[in-house]
Amino acid sequence: MSNKHDDDSDQLDQYDNDEDFDENRENDEDGGNKSGSSKSRIILFIVIFLIAVGGGIYFGLNSNSDIFEKLQAFSLKNNEDSKEIASSSAEQKEASQSSSSQLSSAISSAGENKTDENASGKTVKNNEGVQLMTFESDSISKFMQCGNGFYYFTKDGVKFYQSTDNQKWNDTYTLSNITTVSNGDYAAVYEMLGRNLRVYSPDGKAYTVQADGLITHCELNPSGYSTIILNCDDEYKVQVYSSDGTLLLERFDEDQGVYPISSALSDDGKVLAVTYADTSDVSLISRVMLFYTSKDDSRQTDTGDFFAAIEKEDTVIPFIKYDSKGYFTALSDKNIFAVDTKGKEIWNVDLTNKAEKAAILNNGDIVLTLGDELAGKDGYPYGTLLIVGSGGKTEGEFKTGQSITYLNTTEKGIIVGNNKNFACLNDKGKVLWTFDATQDISCIIPFDMSGRKILIVTSTNAEIINAKR
Repeated sequence: MSNKHDDDSDQLDQYDNDEDFDENRENDEDGGNKSGSSKSRIILFIVIFLIAVGGGIYFGLNSNSDIFEKLQAFSLKNNEDSKEIASSSAEQKEASQSSSSQLSSAISSAGENKTDENASGKTVKNNEGVQLMTFESDSISKFMQCGNGFYYFTKDGVKFYQSTDNQKWNDTYTLSNITTVSNGDYAAVYEMLGRNLRVYSPDGKAYTVQADGLITHCELNPSGYSTIILNCDDEYKVQVYSSDGTLLLERFDEDQGVYPISSALSDDGKVLAVTYADTSDVSLISRVMLFYTSKDDSRQTDTGDFFAAIEKEDTVIPFIKYDSKGYFTALSDKNIFAVDTKGKEIWNVDLTNKAEKAAILNNGDIVLTLGDELAGKDGYPYGTLLIVGSGGKTEGEFKTGQSITYLNTTEKGIIVGNNKNFACLNDKGKVLWTFDATQDISCIIPFDMSGRKILIVTSTNAEIINAKR
């Protein structure tokens, strides 16, 4: 990677919108290749947006990366590119459905249970006396680590466990699909394009937001503050809530062809960063805009609204996170860059490969899993995990030689995997332990750095095992 400093101058899960997607693409083709057409630009962005929040392609990001589960590569030069993007989306969605189908059909090899009950979240023992949490193979579930415990989300409710056999509390709700995000001890669940957000702490439900628009994005900070982006018919809203559910900020985005994509909050909840895509002109422009969440602070800005903004041309910024160094770290399809809470770009580094997944470590470093080299770039081997620190410096790397299909960053290490082979790395890319599974694994959560106590989740059960055996 090459360092570039520029003082002048970012996680779904999935919903089905194939008919609208195809209709938008047909309208684009019927428009007659008018290079400056506002209609074509808007349609192109809609295609991008649907890929981002619905197709699970946005860098493969999800959750931790949940983001959701999410921009492999965007070519934004002309209308022909929208056909390439549409084709890529269709292929990736088909691959995602195939993977999901394989996971659902996986058969647990943990042993015959001593009870016939197999209700979702039921704790039982197998013939070896190992504590298991069992659930139906077609159930929708997400596990998220919280210290030495974990959240267990389904479409019917959430439970918090201090261990697999020690449930502390539960809360019920009804969702047709679930998207989850977490930060520190807090976690949230919502339905993509739904209207209800529920935020939890290890003590139980912290607050609920009943939105007046469709939720397209959510992010938490470690104190339990949340920021959400809402689609409200002809406009978008960006909202910020405090840790008790109080609405701190509500911003209306009514400009034609300008769309909020992602957002992040500073740890103290005082500064909000939002990434936008502006399709109103001939070329696409992306912006990172900074806002004070306090109304009094906002009134004192020159604009009475945002207090700083950074523009990037011909790129999309779907990923932005606040890190422990005090910066907003943003990832586009071309580069990674960091912005401080005053709106100054601190560093910028060009990408040499397509970034397929990304996450932020507790120390503020960013983890990327890399695909093919970008055109004209001398990049890393396909399937490399890259750890990028302050100033864009490479802090570590791990070469797999294969497509990395799983990434989970935790306090106890970076879990990376392809197929059934997994490794836990430290923040320099050094291998701490490895684990070869005998069946499909949807989640791995380590409770120590030695690998002697890890939670593994298959399609039908969750259990704590010793990966070193």
